Amino acid sequence: MLQDSTAAVVRSVKMKLPNGISGKYLYNAQENYYEFTQPIAGYELGYPLIISPEEYWELVRKESTREYFSEKQKLYDNSKTKD
Repeated sequence: MLQDSTAAVVRSVKMKLPNGISGKYLYNAQENYYEFTQPIAGYELGYPLIISPEEYWELVRKESTREYFSEKQKLYDNSKTKD
């Protein structure tokens, strides 16, 4: 089977970030957008991700929902182990 050398394969890999890496959002009020950066040990590497306020609040909503259900699952698992 021949493969086209110009073809690109895009994959999404979800991994937990090491302790030294944390993401942060900065709001630019003049331009009305958020910048997401992930400094590593205090150094900014790479380019920031630029998102709209609507995209930012959608991410906040998704993360909040994920945390809520994760906490409920932990409580449920703990109650099952006590029985």
